[in-house]
Amino acid sequence: MKKIIVAVTLLCLSIAANAETYVCSNSDSDDLYTFKREGLQFARDGYGTSYFEINGENDRWLFLSNAQLGNDDYFQFIVVAINKQTLDYYVGTHSTIYIPGMEGRLSGGKCAKA
Repeated sequence: MKKIIVAVTLLCLSIAANAETYVCSNSDSDDLYTFKREGLQFARDGYGTSYFEINGENDRWLFLSNAQLGNDDYFQFIVVAINKQTLDYYVGTHSTIYIPGMEGRLSGGKCAKA
């Protein structure tokens, strides 16, 4: 019985150790976002939870995207790139809100791997 408890404990610890989470801060503001791997996507916690698809990943880079459609006058597309080695964080957004001339924005900051 003791061996089973030890095996289950080790299995649980190895699963927890494989959870991938990045806590990212934006260099242009005080915004802080947590990206946590949930299967084939990442959940971003910050101002509510959004889900990001993994568009590409290797040992160095993680590329994520999120597209949101509102009413006929609104859409938003967010792309995120995280350098897994340097933990640099880049965000590109493009929004259109019935206001002509709304421009895209590129910002970034740093992450810490949790």
